[in-house]
Amino acid sequence: MASLTVFAAQARSAGTYTSAQVTYNGGSLDCLMSLVDASWPSEPTALVVTLEVDESFDSGAIWLNAVGPYNFSPPAVDKNGNPPSAGFQAQNDGRGARLVRAKMTLNQSWSGGVHGSVS
Repeated sequence: MASLTVFAAQARSAGTYTSAQVTYNGGSLDCLMSLVDASWPSEPTALVVTLEVDESFDSGAIWLNAVGPYNFSPPAVDKNGNPPSAGFQAQNDGRGARLVRAKMTLNQSWSGGVHGSVS
């Protein structure tokens, strides 16, 4: 399983942020994006963190939504008390190589981040 920091935990203002892009061959994958914020349950309940995955078949000229959106707000946590995560499976779709990136949208400032894993 590959593990990576999708968005480093740091202060950000409201807005949309995109991760680095990577090449994906269209094969089968299990993916998980998890919020990283030690104080998540006590963050303002009006906070909404939206996660999506975009794909591009033309070297990044046009980006299309591939997965999501997933919307998260405090104080929601997983069964272990951790900040929420979004898991999804990418099936071998036969559409060939493309670029993919994560997109995070914040409706207000937040000092968290997003961790990812792929297997």
